[in-house]
Amino acid sequence: TLVICLQAAEVGGATCFPKANLSLSPPQGGAVFFNNTTVLGDPDPLTLHAGAPVEAGVKIVATCWQRERAFA
Repeated sequence: TLVICLQAAEVGGATCFPKANLSLSPPQGGAVFFNNTTVLGDPDPLTLHAGAPVEAGVKIVATCWQRERAFA
């Protein structure tokens, strides 16, 4: 998964990974990339994520999902 920050919020709006105890706030033009499966192809629970509330300004992102196998 690739989450590209097109417009960063002035305050808040981090992408949070609660099970990994991680919050990321890339600047405008920055991105967060992560593989959401383990090496065995199982879902990786550490990649559970959500956007934190925007407290000031506007946050705009574009998400690109990449697949390892054909989608049937």
